[in-house]
Amino acid sequence: IRLLNWFIDSLIKRVKMKESNASTENILKQSCVLTLTHCYHSRLNELRSNYRTEMESVWNRTQFGPLRLVPGEFNRIAVEEQKYYAKQMISSKTGIALNEALCENIFMILVCILNMIPIFVVGKPGSSKSLSIELIGAHLNGKMSDVPFFQEYPAVEVFSYQCSPLSTSQGIEQTFRHAKRY
Repeated sequence: IRLLNWFIDSLIKRVKMKESNASTENILKQSCVLTLTHCYHSRLNELRSNYRTEMESVWNRTQFGPLRLVPGEFNRIAVEEQKYYAKQMISSKTGIALNEALCENIFMILVCILNMIPIFVVGKPGSSKSLSIELIGAHLNGKMSDVPFFQEYPAVEVFSYQCSPLSTSQGIEQTFRHAKRY
């Protein structure tokens, strides 16, 4: 429920800032989809398409009118929101491609940070994990952020740990202790 409320508040702020003209019903629908995306969809791999189809079906059994999801809308809402956050950090001049992995990683990490939800970012080499963290660390500077969108959010200090086959649990614990002391 906390995450749902955060998405509702976030989308309402964008309407007030004239970045969106979404209706109350649309904000509620988007917030529900984004919460389900964050909590479940992003953890699935080859089952994502099945999950989206099933969620649209289940959702539409209980919703009527403007709250109904048209086929493919679950995915469209999730992808648009992920791109929205990524575009706040990446201009077309940087040469950084807004690929699916980067957009999803930024979305997941940023939402977790802003809601104080612990997150482990795990993936294959080249799946934009480090770049996502680097971009978030560069933009979440509180009032000192160059991007107005991020000025309302707190400044963060990133403590990352690069795992390898030689990593130990002590190394991970040490990183957590260091961050906690900060």
